[in-house]
Amino acid sequence: MICESHERLPDVQMIGKKKAVRWGFQYIEAEGDRPGRWIYNEVMVPAETSRDEIIDAIIGAQYSKSAELALINNKLASLADAKLTKYAEEYTTYYNARISAKALADTPVAK
Repeated sequence: MICESHERLPDVQMIGKKKAVRWGFQYIEAEGDRPGRWIYNEVMVPAETSRDEIIDAIIGAQYSKSAELALINNKLASLADAKLTKYAEEYTTYYNARISAKALADTPVAK
């Protein structure tokens, strides 16, 4: 879910019995009467959610399961046909999202 806040919130934070996991922060400068703000992606998971479940929640917010399967299969196809560079690039974006999701899953909860 895309969210916004007037302050830069922690990447991982407890809110009641849920854990907010946030990524992709971008600061939008103030314009006219509208103050500056942070735009970011966020998933909320139960406090006791496992690392793997957090990774799945983050990736699931960005890709459907069928999109993930297509990316993986297209990457495999690109290995057999060098002309399919588009698929290799798409997979790289997906792979980098997974690396970021794993790092977020390992981020300690802000106090």
